[in-house]
Amino acid sequence: MNSDIIRRGNSKGIGMSEQDESERLSADLALFLSDPNLQSALADGSLDLSSYSSTINSELATLERECIALHRRAAPDILVLREELDACDSILAGLHEMLLGFQADLSGLSGDIRQLQDQSISLAVQVDNRRNAEECLRLFLERIVIPPNLAHVICRGEVDELFLECVKDLEEKFAYVQMTEHNLNDPDCSDPALLSSSGIPPASTVSGNEMIDHLSKLRLQAVTRTRAYFLKVMKQLRRPKTHIRMIQSHALLKYEYLVDFLLVAAPTIHTEIRDVYLESMSKTLYTLFRTYHKQLILLDMRLATRVDLIAVEESALRDNFSTKVNMRKRGDAFVLGDRSKVLDGAITADTAGDVSSASTPINAHMALMNGDKYSYEMIFRSIMSHLIDAATNEYVFARQFFKEHGQDDCWQSIFGKTLSLVLEQLENYLFNCHDAIAILLMIKLTHYYKRVVKLRRIDKVMESFLDRVSNLFWPRLKMVMDAHLRSIRGATAKKVGAGDIHAHLISRRYAEFTCSILLILNRGRKSTSEQHGNGMDATAPGNKDKPSHRGSAGDMLVNDLDVMMEEMILLLKRLSDVHPANKKRIVFMINNLDSIITIFRERRVSGRELNRFSELLAQQRELFVEEELLQTFSKMIAFVQQTEVHMSGVAGPKGARGVAAPADVVNPEVVESLVHEFASNWKSGIEQINRNVLSYFSNFRNGMEILKQVLTQLLLYYTRFQDVIRKIWRGKPPSFCKDLVMRLEVDGYAAVCSRITIVHRPTLTVNADILILIMNRSTSLFIGILAAAQLHCLESFVMFPTVSSGDSAHLTCVSLFRRKKSVDAPEDLSQPPQNNDPEEKPNDLKSAHPLKSSRRSFLSVTAASASLLPRPRRTYAASDKQTNLSDNELKQIILSDIVDKSFLVTADITRSVYDESATFTDEIDEYTMDKWIKGTKSLFIPSGSRVSLVGDVDVSQAEVSFRFDEDLMFNIPFKPVCSLTGKVVLKRDEKSGLITSYREYWDQSVNDVLKTAKFGKKV
Repeated sequence: MNSDIIRRGNSKGIGMSEQDESERLSADLALFLSDPNLQSALADGSLDLSSYSSTINSELATLERECIALHRRAAPDILVLREELDACDSILAGLHEMLLGFQADLSGLSGDIRQLQDQSISLAVQVDNRRNAEECLRLFLERIVIPPNLAHVICRGEVDELFLECVKDLEEKFAYVQMTEHNLNDPDCSDPALLSSSGIPPASTVSGNEMIDHLSKLRLQAVTRTRAYFLKVMKQLRRPKTHIRMIQSHALLKYEYLVDFLLVAAPTIHTEIRDVYLESMSKTLYTLFRTYHKQLILLDMRLATRVDLIAVEESALRDNFSTKVNMRKRGDAFVLGDRSKVLDGAITADTAGDVSSASTPINAHMALMNGDKYSYEMIFRSIMSHLIDAATNEYVFARQFFKEHGQDDCWQSIFGKTLSLVLEQLENYLFNCHDAIAILLMIKLTHYYKRVVKLRRIDKVMESFLDRVSNLFWPRLKMVMDAHLRSIRGATAKKVGAGDIHAHLISRRYAEFTCSILLILNRGRKSTSEQHGNGMDATAPGNKDKPSHRGSAGDMLVNDLDVMMEEMILLLKRLSDVHPANKKRIVFMINNLDSIITIFRERRVSGRELNRFSELLAQQRELFVEEELLQTFSKMIAFVQQTEVHMSGVAGPKGARGVAAPADVVNPEVVESLVHEFASNWKSGIEQINRNVLSYFSNFRNGMEILKQVLTQLLLYYTRFQDVIRKIWRGKPPSFCKDLVMRLEVDGYAAVCSRITIVHRPTLTVNADILILIMNRSTSLFIGILAAAQLHCLESFVMFPTVSSGDSAHLTCVSLFRRKKSVDAPEDLSQPPQNNDPEEKPNDLKSAHPLKSSRRSFLSVTAASASLLPRPRRTYAASDKQTNLSDNELKQIILSDIVDKSFLVTADITRSVYDESATFTDEIDEYTMDKWIKGTKSLFIPSGSRVSLVGDVDVSQAEVSFRFDEDLMFNIPFKPVCSLTGKVVLKRDEKSGLITSYREYWDQSVNDVLKTAKFGKKV
């Protein structure tokens, strides 16, 4: 630092002003003061400036001497460096002169380069012009010159894809040489080949003019080869057993360009080829459909003949050498049966327009070999399916192959004869067709095919044909319907036979025929058939009286059915007049009307026909009830009617309740005789009524309904009889009133009926509340019959053995199957069962009814009578519940309940894993937990039942499920055992994990489970 200050000080006097000197001094002082040693020395006052100055001077002198010595030592080197610098200067001067010479030379070369550039541009333009000329000439020559291989293929090669490409090239060359000046000058022309002749038409050039003749000759050769090929292929179409579609696809459509070529190059040849194809296909299709129809007509089973009318004469049903009616002639032509399956595919394939998906045509060869027979509507469907497919194929082929868009002459030429043949064959068959069901099914098929051709867009050519087909069907159907109407109108008892009081054959024929017609008319309509599963309801939705139909033809058919219904009613009345007794006439009408209604219900056909016959049946039943009661209890009924009329005359003029008739107006002896007579004869009278009903009415359900009405009316008459006695002797009853024991029985009947709630359903065997009547000692057979009749289960009571008066069982009502909602019975009606041992024979039945007991009747109504034994009930608190169990823990509990406890029959469940509000649902009803447990324990005998787990128990956070196989022994008389399989699903609560619902699913229907019942056999 000191040396730096000294150097600065030495340089002060060299060319510096005083200001600069001052600034420099300030800088030196600042530098001086920045030295920490000096600062510390100045701070403590130990710095001696004089000694410090002398030290600095001595150091400066030393440095000067060293510098001089250093310069002396470096003097030789500096001299050498000076010499080298001089040599470099001379070299650089030479280079400068050389570069100046180069610059002068380059200025002369730039002019030569510019000249060469101009020459290069000129040569490039010349080359481009020559190339363009070469390209145009090449394109021109390619357009007019015929290559040797092209001529060889067209003249001698096979007609294949290469031949097709060569013809395309030839046609392009010929079209080019035929171009005019207008085509060449067209501004829209973008093909460079078309502009290659420089505005000169190709035919005007020498080469073009020369090649026109060669191209024309080769073109004629191509026409000849193409004609020969198409004629050869179309000859194959006429061969028997030829796959027409294969030939059309691989041999014709593949070369459709050749047809376009013929149309341009040789229109007459094109017309010839077209005519040959049309003639060949017309003959081929005509032969195919004629042969196919001949084969199919051999398969026709001919269900109906001219004598197959609804009201057929009885002589027509007998064999030639027998007086007995041949049951094989009793009406197969009127039953629809499986014949409706001919429409199954047509209904599902409407939107697809695919005939093949709608039906599989009959394989005639296999059917003839197997000896199969088909109804004619199946034959008609097969023919029409093939016809629609062939028509579609030819329509598409003609439009694609012959390019006939908007014109159908080609298609009409092909199918004209075939369509006429089909119409002729159909007309010939209909001339002798008496099967209205077949005709109506074919009408429905025709409507379907109209939709198909519309979806396939060939309705323009096929709709008129299908209209003609429909026009053949409807008149013939009208003739057949008129024939049936005439047969009904002209039927007499002498012709058709009416000596029996049971349902006549005509009734069944009429019902089957009407149901078949209505089912066909409404087939495919979305209606209540969805509600009935696989069944069908032939009534339009929202209108129970009028079936849906379309068009005036449908109106005609429905009107004919209305007329036929009225004529059928008149015929039944005429046939009933044969019977001399009014009662038999009524029975005849009831049996026939019930037969008709039964068939309607079996076929699930409803409407005004069913309503009309139901009204008539109800009227005839009322007449029969009166006739039957008058035959057995005529005296009592006459007395009641006459006395009530007399008492109504005694009543006050203003409609007051009236004054009781004086006792002397009524003969007490007559009343006493009526009381004693009824008390002694009412049982035999009811038995006689029961026997009459069973003998008069073949339909057991109908008979039981009538028996219910008869007994109900009898009860009403007897009640009125008692009311008359009470009103006459209001003050002091006569002594014979003690014999009115039925009064107590009537009161008991009323009390019983007031405690029983039962839902009446159409069937007694499925999903119904089934009643068993076990009489107490004060209830008689008469009251039991009346109660059963009122509760719609009289037939089962009649077939159930009577109960002895000593039996302690009482009247109760439970569900046929498990865990029905139970209603607490009165104290005097809640006795526990006396015997639960399946091995022990029931001892509560000491006498049997004369009628034979059957398993079906027993299970239909008498299959559930177990008194509910009161049991202590435990109340579960929330702390008792096992919440949030793991899946494995819950699985072990459920397994124990199933395998160890058999809870499905014992109801012994681990209640701690169930929520107290859990619901239990099976195929019958839904219950609370307590009612499910109570009902299950009362209904089944665990020792006679078996429960097996099928597979494993599946447990998840949401549910538990398992499958079961069980045999259930019911705790009822005869202890029947029913077998069933199914699945149980237990839903779990998301928060607590407890089971909140029990749902039981059966693999079988309730009716099927009933059929498995076995009696008194321990599992």
